[in-house]
Amino acid sequence: MQNTGQQNSGRPLPVPVSIEDVLITPELVRRPSRSPDYAAENRAILTLADEMTANPAGALQKLAELVLDMCRAGSAGLSLLEPAGDAFRWHAAAGAFAPLLHGTSPREATCCGAVIARNQTLLTGAPGRHFPAMAMLGVPICEYLLVPWHLQGKPVGTLSVAVHTPDQQFDAEDARLLENLSRFASAAYQTVSALQNVKAGNDELERRVMKRTRALSLAYEELRCHETRDGLLLRLLRDQRRTVDPLAMMRTAAETVGQHLEVDRVGFFEMADDDTLCFTSGWTGGPLPALTGTFPAAGLGISYLAEARSGRTLGIEDVSYSPLTADSAFASIGTVSLVYVPIVRFGRWYAGMYVNHSQPRKWVDDEIAFVREVAEQTWDAVERAKAQRALGISEERLRLAVESAGQATWRYDPRRGFLIADAHMQSLFAMAEAEAPLECWFAAIHEHDRARARAEFTEAAHGEHPLDSEFRVVQPVGIRWVRARARLIADKGAPGRMVGICEDITTRKLAEASLQQTEKLAAMGRLASSIAHEINNPLESVTNLLYLARISEDPAAVRSYLDNADQELRRASSIANQTLRFHKQSTTPAAVSCEELFASTLAIYQGRLRHAHVAVDKRKRARRPLVCYEGEIRQVLSNLISNAIDAMSPVGGRLLLRSRDGMDWKTGHPCLILTIADTGPGMSPETLAKVFEPFFTTKGTGGTGLGLWISQEIIHRHHGRLSIRSSQKRPNSGTVFRLLLPLDTPIPESQQGLEKHD
Repeated sequence: MQNTGQQNSGRPLPVPVSIEDVLITPELVRRPSRSPDYAAENRAILTLADEMTANPAGALQKLAELVLDMCRAGSAGLSLLEPAGDAFRWHAAAGAFAPLLHGTSPREATCCGAVIARNQTLLTGAPGRHFPAMAMLGVPICEYLLVPWHLQGKPVGTLSVAVHTPDQQFDAEDARLLENLSRFASAAYQTVSALQNVKAGNDELERRVMKRTRALSLAYEELRCHETRDGLLLRLLRDQRRTVDPLAMMRTAAETVGQHLEVDRVGFFEMADDDTLCFTSGWTGGPLPALTGTFPAAGLGISYLAEARSGRTLGIEDVSYSPLTADSAFASIGTVSLVYVPIVRFGRWYAGMYVNHSQPRKWVDDEIAFVREVAEQTWDAVERAKAQRALGISEERLRLAVESAGQATWRYDPRRGFLIADAHMQSLFAMAEAEAPLECWFAAIHEHDRARARAEFTEAAHGEHPLDSEFRVVQPVGIRWVRARARLIADKGAPGRMVGICEDITTRKLAEASLQQTEKLAAMGRLASSIAHEINNPLESVTNLLYLARISEDPAAVRSYLDNADQELRRASSIANQTLRFHKQSTTPAAVSCEELFASTLAIYQGRLRHAHVAVDKRKRARRPLVCYEGEIRQVLSNLISNAIDAMSPVGGRLLLRSRDGMDWKTGHPCLILTIADTGPGMSPETLAKVFEPFFTTKGTGGTGLGLWISQEIIHRHHGRLSIRSSQKRPNSGTVFRLLLPLDTPIPESQQGLEKHD
């Protein structure tokens, strides 16, 4: 914004943003609005009328000063588009705008041009971002509210107010005041123009003043009518907010309209279907009875029904003479004149509001507009109440479903650092209070699981991923396993809240432990069979060699037979030692090399490998030892190698074993990567999707379906990952298992807590 004659200081202007970026007009509806002060407004109108009489030339300036005070603004002004249409002249200015008085501003340099172009009230926030010249005033404009004023039905100028501090904001009441007073601006300006143009003849001057004064009186009377209507709408809104009953809301609205318009019957209906109206709630204050029940849509008449479905508001003076109601059944319900407002949602005729009178009546536009505003306002309140009721029912159903599923619900408030739980979760954690600081809940978690649970909760609270954590909770009567799941609900401009559930999974954990033990016994049986086969071969050789030594008379031959028997016994002893080592269970993690893991596992499968015609291809590049539960990792390798042999039997193939040092990209920790691959027929996508599910097997009665499931559980307990790839495309068919195990991650005690439970 600039004033003619003032020069730019040479400072570079900021690059402007688009005008849509500074328009915040919808905020007028969303912000809380102060109540109208009609008394003060009436005093202002009288003051302006007095000023028009005593000093017409100062009426516009007085208007700007009154607007400045009534809107609690820092600046106010009244502009008029110059005849050339390229600039606005400031005919009144107050507050920080005072230096602009009688100056001009280019049309495109201020918000005034946008208001004239759009012919509507506009609210802008920091308008200097789009209109850099407005920043040259020397005082910041935080919000700028403008309304157009008209001459001969065309917008020719603006009445505006501005605030200069961020803590000040305009509301809908400010907009209403400006819009009402802008009518005075038009009348006042025309009066001033008349006074300037007519300098001769006091009689003519007085006549024009009287004419403009009468126009002002009419405008004031119209304003008072609008205020009455607005007051009724405001009171209705307050009454509707006091109830959650949709029928009560409609009944209150019908009574308000009926008493204000002095008609006989007002009410609402909903469409039961496309052909039936269902009367819901209404009011009657005269000879017409209340409408209840249903009414066929065909009774409205073909023409009227077409208009109703199109969403058009109707006002009919006499149904007997209107072409829209010539074939209607309104006479049967006593209706002579009517106003009808359709409620259309998503392009569908959903409901409507009707005003009926038993006598002919010519409806004025203000009356029809009032009925339309009441209908829209009421139906918005009705839909909101219905939605709240449906939400309450849904929440109750959800609560019952959660309770029947044995799940506990909770939410976390990051502002206070408190976790709020229901009674079920309070009992599960043995907490004295259902609402307590987060650390109090963590204190109930088993000390070996607490750090991990806290870390997983923190990651979820930061939005990295949803929470899904399993841990033990210490209760006075024992230890329970709990699974917690939650999602982050983002709040704009504030820390996100978490809402989740907890469930007692102790029974599941016990069942899993039982299944794992079952699989171990089954694995031991399979291993025993393999070991018996491996040991039986050297023992048969020893038996034969001893027999030959017994019957031989050549001492050299006897010595040779005994040496060979000794080698076979050593071989059997080695297999037995490897078996003992394979089943040795440690209670603490120990360091072991990948070469030892592979060698001890392969030792018990030599016979199966030969009979299945499987060649072993080993490539060992890992140098660092792995800290793990050795027996568990051997169990995993044994299961994978056994499955690979089964997949290639009896046609044979290659078993590829690889090891190398690597880095876990998820954690950044060093790790050991083991690969077990076979050249078997591979797996189908359907099998691949279910391969880690418990009890899923492709071996029929020869398999338990627990091996890979337990293997994955073991790897997870070691904070590792077990992945699989498979292909059935010849000649490159086969399956690849990849184990990623951290080298330096401590392994928590994962088997405790199942011995003590309710």
